[in-house]
Amino acid sequence: MHVSTAGDNYPVKGARVVTRDKGGRILFDQVTDANGDTPYVELEAPNPDLTLNPETASRSYSTYDVEISAQGFHPVIIHDVEIVAGTRAYLPAFMHPNLQSDTQQNITRLFRRYIGPPLAAMQHDPEDNLDHVDEQDIDGDFDHVDIPPPGAVRGGHAHQVGPPGQPGPVRQVLIPTYVTVHLGRPDNRNARNVRVPFVEYIANVASSEIFPTWPEASLRANIHAIVTFTLNRIYTEWYRSRGFNFDITNSTAFDQYYVHGRNIFQNLHNIAAEIFNQYVRRQGFSNPFFTSYCNGTTSRCAGMSQWGTVTLANQGRTPIEILRNFYGQDIEINTSNNIQDVRPQGLYPGTPMRLGDSNRYVQHMQLMLNRIRQNFPAIPLIPNPNGYFGPETDAAVRAFQRTFNLGVDGVIGPATWNRITQIWGGVTRMAELDAEGTRIGIPANPPNVVLRQGATGNNVRQLQWLLNYISTVYEFVPGDLIVDGRFGAGTANSVREFQRNFGLTADGVVGPATWNKLYDVFRSIEASNPERPPITTPPPQPPVVTPPPVTPPPPPPPGGFQPPYPGYLIRQGQRSDNVRSMQRLLNCVRQRIPTLFTPPLAEDGVFGPLTLAAVRAFQSRFGLAVDGIVGPITWAALVRECNA
Repeated sequence: MHVSTAGDNYPVKGARVVTRDKGGRILFDQVTDANGDTPYVELEAPNPDLTLNPETASRSYSTYDVEISAQGFHPVIIHDVEIVAGTRAYLPAFMHPNLQSDTQQNITRLFRRYIGPPLAAMQHDPEDNLDHVDEQDIDGDFDHVDIPPPGAVRGGHAHQVGPPGQPGPVRQVLIPTYVTVHLGRPDNRNARNVRVPFVEYIANVASSEIFPTWPEASLRANIHAIVTFTLNRIYTEWYRSRGFNFDITNSTAFDQYYVHGRNIFQNLHNIAAEIFNQYVRRQGFSNPFFTSYCNGTTSRCAGMSQWGTVTLANQGRTPIEILRNFYGQDIEINTSNNIQDVRPQGLYPGTPMRLGDSNRYVQHMQLMLNRIRQNFPAIPLIPNPNGYFGPETDAAVRAFQRTFNLGVDGVIGPATWNRITQIWGGVTRMAELDAEGTRIGIPANPPNVVLRQGATGNNVRQLQWLLNYISTVYEFVPGDLIVDGRFGAGTANSVREFQRNFGLTADGVVGPATWNKLYDVFRSIEASNPERPPITTPPPQPPVVTPPPVTPPPPPPPGGFQPPYPGYLIRQGQRSDNVRSMQRLLNCVRQRIPTLFTPPLAEDGVFGPLTLAAVRAFQSRFGLAVDGIVGPITWAALVRECNA
């Protein structure tokens, strides 16, 4: 069990997790640790051989109910969590803070999710269920989700709807950070959109479509097909070009079976994390092939048979041989390194890193793990991130892998590298949002203005920032808005989705009711993360003390100094070792650019007027916001320029 909030960027510590059998008997009563995790538990399930026979009449999995509660959050109940014998699964639970306007009656209501069987196990069309999926607004307090058991096969799966493998526009295939999924048929305007990390989406669909007990080659062939189907929808803009504001649906009459909030099978997640950027294409074509598929028993199609992959895998066929059997001998598996969330640290170097290795890639991972541990403190500190993969790094990697449901081997392979990069990007994005909110200036009370599309100004910036901030916790609110003070179509769409999901009139106009609800949700998120400094009330600054004149130490040699961002804003008046590291970075850059500021800074850990002037000079020189405050963006630029 992994319990978190804010898009998996903050763990929920001390949450109570109760597992019950279908008779209501408590089997396990656990509490999450500092990383939001509980230990794995063993639960009974039928003979796994039942999952290998498409004609079996017996149910091949067992189901349990899980209740999660934590102070300051709405409780969650997840019904019918599927367990398959001989496999390990984890259940990610994302909790929403109690709104300050909630009454005690509202707080005691529960979010409920229902998980059904996998498509490969279904003997009817799951589309019958999907028409009734209705995740209600947050104040209605009910999350209804039908989840199929692992391996369930679609009936009349609509993988036959869409373009076959004809060449599309010539451009690079992008591996997205997130996928926006519509929880219903395309024409169901009452269905909610959710924004899901790409790898988690692939693992979710795999867990909803197939059984984790199938042969390895079969699992990989199916996951290649799932990845490629998704990338085809995104590459061709199949829905967005038709005016929809999502990438794909979870309706099996049109797309793949995604169940929001379901449990994920560990081996399927590991494969998805490894091959998420590998897709099927025809030789000589750049675009992802339209990998139509169906279960091959209760439904048949011109594409791949899911149960057929099991037969071929048992015959010793490899994943590419299985795919060619269904899609033709001229297909190939291509790898795209055009990954949207790759940061300056770069792509996976191509070679796994393990105990005893020493290189700059190890140091990148060490610095990112140290930053991640500020949000997930059960990950041990790497005290000397110098690029040597020693026992401390091994312990930190293993703790990270346990927390984020990867294979725990202490080796940084492609799956662990990409997950570290993704989580690092998420936690630093939260820090960037905090810094941006401080710069914009979020007032303590809602503005007394009415905003609509076409408006401009600082109130629009405040609105855009609030929507971005709220989207980190509520995945149905579109985020990633450019905070430019222009109320355009993207901002209007985000406002309407916020209004619709929080029980307001979805007109895209921000009047008193919408402002009040925005602030209500914003303050509730702040209250649920007490370790984060409040945005609307900056902490009081200590008086600036000018230190006595000192003889500056000799400047450090350029390069080789890459301290991790401390996780909070550094500003005038503060004293700390982090201020000292910042001063050293500034002096390091000055060695290369002597005219940047004079004289060299005393590396005394005191953020006084001279340090403020140096920060402003650096920000001005490198095109940053000249506010004299060192947030994650300025810090990253200092590290980059020092090591240039």
